[in-house]
Amino acid sequence: MQAGKLRPMSVLPVPTADEVEQAVALRDPDLVEAAREVDQTLLRWSLGLTPLERLRACTQATSTLERLRHASRDR
Repeated sequence: MQAGKLRPMSVLPVPTADEVEQAVALRDPDLVEAAREVDQTLLRWSLGLTPLERLRACTQATSTLERLRHASRDR
């Protein structure tokens, strides 16, 4: 190849969401089912937070789960 000349890159086809879902379903149908159960409102809420706010929310949720775990064990 001559210096300064670039070869055009080949364009790969971009799969649709349905095609991706079908491909995943062939390998792991449980994953597809779990993805359908995700609460989209929680995802939208999380995307509205800053990274620090997401970290704080995660830390608070983890602390709450730990307290519940200890409380159920101590019964």
